[in-house]
Amino acid sequence: MQVLINSMFVLNMLYFTTTLVEGAVLIADKSVPKEVAEQAQCYAQLLALDQHVYIAISFSRDLPPGVDGYTRYQNTESYNEGHQIRIVINANINRAQQIRVLAHEMIHAKQFVEGRLVRCSTGHYSWERGVCTDTKHLPYYNRPWEKEAFKLGNQLYYTYTK
Repeated sequence: MQVLINSMFVLNMLYFTTTLVEGAVLIADKSVPKEVAEQAQCYAQLLALDQHVYIAISFSRDLPPGVDGYTRYQNTESYNEGHQIRIVINANINRAQQIRVLAHEMIHAKQFVEGRLVRCSTGHYSWERGVCTDTKHLPYYNRPWEKEAFKLGNQLYYTYTK
């Protein structure tokens, strides 16, 4: 897994203007500290997200209140382009929280790549091949994929900080 700093990309869903290297973490924001890039690479290796998985990480000051980060996913394996993931982290929270959020979002990346979490449509997700659930009717902390991301994300974070 490589970390490519300051690689330009446009999301619609994810279209990278750089040459993709198999198993790359793309840091789209050159203000991202080296420690965050190294952390992303470590997380990707620990989660075995290293083959045909491309992760773009950026920071945003424009996320809604209460949103610390999010993950978007597109499976383009049928085009021989692998799994493309975009992780956006809230730039307005402190560095320690950003590091925890990255661990949490990397768990979502793994869930998407494994096909355990599937976005059916806007606001509708399927977990473990179940029915598509409208997340408006399922509180955030009751969503099974969020429960797992909090639990495993914390474990990932502690493994990294040891």
